[in-house]
Amino acid sequence: MSLRILFYPAITLDGFIAKPNGDSSWVTEEDEQLFATEVQKAGCVIVGSKTFNQYENIIYPVPEATTFVCSSKAANGKTTHDGTVIYVNGSVAAICKEIENAGFSSAVLSGGGETNGRFAEACAINEMLVSIYPCTIGSGIRMLGNSNIELKLTLTATQELNSNVIRNRYQVV
Repeated sequence: MSLRILFYPAITLDGFIAKPNGDSSWVTEEDEQLFATEVQKAGCVIVGSKTFNQYENIIYPVPEATTFVCSSKAANGKTTHDGTVIYVNGSVAAICKEIENAGFSSAVLSGGGETNGRFAEACAINEMLVSIYPCTIGSGIRMLGNSNIELKLTLTATQELNSNVIRNRYQVV
């Protein structure tokens, strides 16, 4: 079995997923609900510890799903929130194996930038579902953090959400 990862970022037109302080308040409720639906379909979400801590009890844990928190500080396998949050660490391959061993064949990757970049550099992302917001913020957290990886993508679907948000689905080739 090989874990399939859907990367689901919400980005500004200038390519940021959040302001320097982690704020991404421009994300709409509609997009948040679509994100939760994708996570529930996969059964789990992968998130970095800074993003998890900032949005704990706001976005994470996602109801009816398991949240895997990438953290170099927490003990691997530590659980919280009645077992629905599991801390993982190590290489991307080791994290994916841990998620597979928990019984999942797919996962949604949702940030932050450095975590996204690690998964992209490891060629672990199979598909991207990118919500593009009609705003710029000038500086902040880049979609793939400080990674300089180049991804080749094929557009497979486009959808316009309310508030002029465009959601593009890409296959990573």
